[in-house]
Amino acid sequence: MNRNLLGLLIGFGVGVLVAAVLVALFVPVTGKSLRVRLWENYQAARVSAQQAAEKRRAELEAELTHMRQAQPS
Repeated sequence: MNRNLLGLLIGFGVGVLVAAVLVALFVPVTGKSLRVRLWENYQAARVSAQQAAEKRRAELEAELTHMRQAQPS
């Protein structure tokens, strides 16, 4: 990965963190309500990521099996 792309990704990550903090500070809901919402969204994102990872793993395993069967003995 070249330096420019790495710098861009780091800058993007910092920007996302700053935006998240600003939103958390200025959102018009109580702290407890915000924490509950954040926790629920975190849980949903975690489950979604796990499902995507499992799906991708199954795809890669199927591709590997196909490639192994296609190799001449």
